[in-house]
Amino acid sequence: MALSNYTELKASIADYLNRSDLTAAIPDFISLTEAKLKRRYKDFSPLSSSNANNWILTSYPDVYLYGALLEASPYLVEDQRVDIWAQLYAAAVGTLRGTVGNADFDDYDGLKLAVGDWLARADLDGVVPQLIKLGEVKLFRKYDGVTALSSSNTTNWILTNHPDLYLYASLSEAAPYLGQDDRLAVWKNLYAAEALRVRKPKDGVSLSTYTGLKAAIADWLERYDIDDIITRFVELAETSLNQDVRHYYMENRANADLDSQYLQRPSDWIETIRFHLTGSGTRNLQYLSAASMADKRQGADNTSGEPKYYRHAERGFEVFPTPDGTYQTELLYYQKIPALDAQNASNWVLEHYPDAYIYGSLVHAATYLGDDARAATWAGLYSAAVQRINEAAQSQYSGSGLTLKVRGLG
Repeated sequence: MALSNYTELKASIADYLNRSDLTAAIPDFISLTEAKLKRRYKDFSPLSSSNANNWILTSYPDVYLYGALLEASPYLVEDQRVDIWAQLYAAAVGTLRGTVGNADFDDYDGLKLAVGDWLARADLDGVVPQLIKLGEVKLFRKYDGVTALSSSNTTNWILTNHPDLYLYASLSEAAPYLGQDDRLAVWKNLYAAEALRVRKPKDGVSLSTYTGLKAAIADWLERYDIDDIITRFVELAETSLNQDVRHYYMENRANADLDSQYLQRPSDWIETIRFHLTGSGTRNLQYLSAASMADKRQGADNTSGEPKYYRHAERGFEVFPTPDGTYQTELLYYQKIPALDAQNASNWVLEHYPDAYIYGSLVHAATYLGDDARAATWAGLYSAAVQRINEAAQSQYSGSGLTLKVRGLG
């Protein structure tokens, strides 16, 4: 039986149903089928006595036939046939792909058409812009200089050069909205794969200044939504560097008069190299633990005199015996690496070993972002950078015939 026009379609439906008394109902079955099709396709005209054909009936007549039979079954209380017609209709629709207008990714309108086309949904015109906007949130986090698409801003550098990023980002938002949870992983994986291939260096990336370092960290993370937090990553990296690095650039000295049991440490102190009395000859003070210092005090007959021992106390140094006068001291110590900030744009680490700064910052950034796998990668690179710094310092001390001049010692 032919299915080339509206009249023949109605006759075929009656024949399949083996019913000659449904002349008034069959057009309704066809209309209900077209209601489904309208959700998927825009560019077809409904069938009627004055519009006998359209491209779907011409090329895919089984879609109309099985769709109408699916609508007829519950009407005729033939529930056992619903599954049969539903399967045949789904198979027929699965082969149907309509042509969508200018879905060519040239601009915002083309992108909206393409998203609807890939979803095979023509009834989401009001929702697609929201899906694109949600997809843009991913792009804003990952790339610098992305301007939001709109009717007045019809393109940007991502849509122009990498339209697949926009498409897959939008489709990954559409899947849960449409209840297509099985497709969510497909779109997310396609987006992730393409995102790995797209890099746009952040403007101002440099490893010679504090501002450039922060820009580089954002670029390496491919995150441009955490600028305010990056300063904390740098601060944490500096804390790690102060713990892990010992270099002659960090050596300094401080002279002070000692006339009491306690002596305040310099504010930039992190570790003592040597502490000694000066004046009439140099006498090194011996370091003791807190317990040993307590034992010395308890066992001594005279607790005052020329200091011979010291320990690290909460506010500085404790000496023993307690000075019986005023003594001149010299402290040789490792000082903190000068912290970077808006006023202090660089220091010796950033100048000579910028990799230590960026990898140290990225370790803390990855931990903050919950990216434990990358944190391990950055930690390995940071450790290697620190090792190079420490080895460089050691090589200065071990050089044959080399006279070492400690910074700050004159």
